[in-house]
Amino acid sequence: GTMDTIAERLESLRAIMREQHIDAWIVTGTDPHASEYVAPRWRTREWISGFTGSAGTVVVTLDRALLWVDSRYYLQGAQQISGTPFELQQLDAPGVVDHVQWLAQNLAPASRIGFDAETMTVSAKRNVERALFGRHLNVVGTDDWFERCWTDRPSMPNAPVVPMNDDFIGLTANEKLNLVRQECRRKGCTHTVLSSLDDIAWLLNVRGSDIAYNPVFLGYVLVGPDSAVLCASDERFDSVTAMKIGDVAEIKPYDAIFELLAGLPVDGTCLYFSPDKTSVRLHQALPKGMAVLEGRDITTDLKAAKNESELEGMRRAHLLDGIALVKFLARLASSNQTYNEISLAKEL
Repeated sequence: GTMDTIAERLESLRAIMREQHIDAWIVTGTDPHASEYVAPRWRTREWISGFTGSAGTVVVTLDRALLWVDSRYYLQGAQQISGTPFELQQLDAPGVVDHVQWLAQNLAPASRIGFDAETMTVSAKRNVERALFGRHLNVVGTDDWFERCWTDRPSMPNAPVVPMNDDFIGLTANEKLNLVRQECRRKGCTHTVLSSLDDIAWLLNVRGSDIAYNPVFLGYVLVGPDSAVLCASDERFDSVTAMKIGDVAEIKPYDAIFELLAGLPVDGTCLYFSPDKTSVRLHQALPKGMAVLEGRDITTDLKAAKNESELEGMRRAHLLDGIALVKFLARLASSNQTYNEISLAKEL
C-alpha cells in the first residue's frame, strides 16, 4: 500500500542523508525555474509524501517527516498523508511555526540542513540562513538526490516548441532583446541571465508545453551586450523554429548554462539576475569576484506593460473564452433537459 511505499521512499532518502551527513533535507517541490506548477519529473514533494497540491514544503530528518501546507490544503494534506510516517503542519494555524523556525527549534547545534541546490532559489536559501542566524546550523546545497532514490522518475520533458504568430506579439524577439540590453546598460550591467520560463517564452516569442496548462518550455537565457544564448534541448525545435530562434540567439544544450556562466570574464562583466528566480546552483556557477546586480527580471517589467497587439490578443482570448463557456453551458443545459425528459417519461 501507499504507507509502505512512502515509508520505503523516506528510508531510501535517509540512507543518502546518513551517507552525506545531512540531518534534515528540505524539499520545495519546485523545478530549477522556481515554477509553481511543474513537469512530472519535479513532482518531488508528491513522490516523497503522497501530497499532490501545488504548494507545500517537506522536511525530512533522520527520524521525522513533516509536510507544511497552507489553509487551502489542510483537508487534502491530512487525507493524503494519512497512514504514512508524515506529520501535517498547518501554516497560519495557532502555535504552528514555518519549516525554517521548526528547524531552528528542533535541530541540535552544528546540524547540517540540506536542500537540492538546483531547485532552491537564492532568495529562499537566504531566508533560511537569515532565520537560522546565530543558531550554529549549517545550510548546505546538495545534488538532486531524487536522481538516486526515485527509480522510475520521469525524464526531462521535451515537447515541441513553436513560434508565436507575429500578429499577436507586437515586438520581434530582436526588438525585445534590444530593450533588455538597453535596460542592462541603464542599470550598469553587461549581461543578464533568465531562468523564469514565462519570461523566456515572452522574450523569444515562442511557446511550449513542457508543463501541463502552461505554454512554456524548460530553458535558460543569457543575454549579453551583442549576443544571446538559449540553453534548451535542441530536439524540440523543428527547422523553422530553430532558424527563427537562431536569428537572435545561439541554441546550446539545457545544462550548458552552468559552463557559460562560469566562463564569463570577471573583468568587465556585471551580471544582473533575479534572486527570486535564480537557483543556488546557477548562482554557485558564477566566477568568484565577478560583479553582480540583483533585482526583478528586466523582462518581467517589460512584459507587464502590454503593447497594442498584446492588448488585442488579450481581448480576443477573453472573447474566445466566453464563447467556449457559453457553448459548454448550452450543452450542459440541453443534456440536463434531456435527462429531465427521460426521468419524466419513466414516471409516466
